[in-house]
Amino acid sequence: MTTSKVLLYPVVLLISLLAQQQAFALKVADVELPEQVSLANQTSLVLNGAGIRTKFFMDIYVGALYLAAKNNDAAAIIAADKPARIAMHFLYKESGKERQVKAWEKGFKKNLREGELAVLADRLEESKKHFKTMRRGETMYLDYVPGEGTKLLLNNQVQATIKGHDFFQAAMRVWIGEYPAQKKLKNRMLGLD
Repeated sequence: MTTSKVLLYPVVLLISLLAQQQAFALKVADVELPEQVSLANQTSLVLNGAGIRTKFFMDIYVGALYLAAKNNDAAAIIAADKPARIAMHFLYKESGKERQVKAWEKGFKKNLREGELAVLADRLEESKKHFKTMRRGETMYLDYVPGEGTKLLLNNQVQATIKGHDFFQAAMRVWIGEYPAQKKLKNRMLGLD
């Protein structure tokens, strides 16, 4: 092997390692979160923030928020009719469908007035049909595409598309609304912690 090839190998290895490191913006509980993701319609989003959803001292999932541009103003994010993703990377050995549905309903009820909830009732019921038991290593995404609606993806497979920006606004409130699932997770998803 020539001297130039011997010297070149470590440089190539270093460049390769740096490229791999740059692909992930953040590592939370061994989950590597990319700096950017693309929705099915090729819209590119950036990681706004991420944290761990805990319950009774157990790590349930890593929650991440992806937006068109970073923003830490919850009200502005909720109001904006722009593409976004809420990602959940499950950490707990098993998160049952019934528990997820119950938490989903509770998040809607805590953050919406009665009239708002009534308008969304049919769509909320539709969304609940598509939840399933999630296990460690599995993912759930809520991808919002203006004009199309909220796509519910389980392990990268689209389960349903729920129409209306108002539905996605309600879903966002579950994590970053006035009464979020967890305050610490809200702050992390907003990039405040």
